[in-house]
Amino acid sequence: MNIKKILTDNISLSELHYDLEDELGLESLDGCYDIVDIGKGICDAYPIKIDHLIESLNNLKEKGSTHVSIEDHCDHVGYDLSGFYYEISNDEEAVKNKEKLVQKQIEKLQEQIDYLKRN
Repeated sequence: MNIKKILTDNISLSELHYDLEDELGLESLDGCYDIVDIGKGICDAYPIKIDHLIESLNNLKEKGSTHVSIEDHCDHVGYDLSGFYYEISNDEEAVKNKEKLVQKQIEKLQEQIDYLKRN
């Protein structure tokens, strides 16, 4: 038995630092400021406004998603959200999609390699 993961939509939340600048009225500083972590622990990921994330998750849910993957976008300040739902699959469907899945994994790894070479 196989389980198929069906993509319903992708949402890219990008340039989040501009959202923060707008929210705090910092547009005039043109990125010339530092963010200092205070409190328990330090987080390397860029924070996203909760309401913005909930709105995006609700959009995915309205399109039939029951699950979501969230990935850091390597080229700019943001996240890529992918909405999915799951179904039981017969073996023919799984074999048919196996090559597509392998190709997507290769492309993702190549993106990561390219990113590491640039930095």
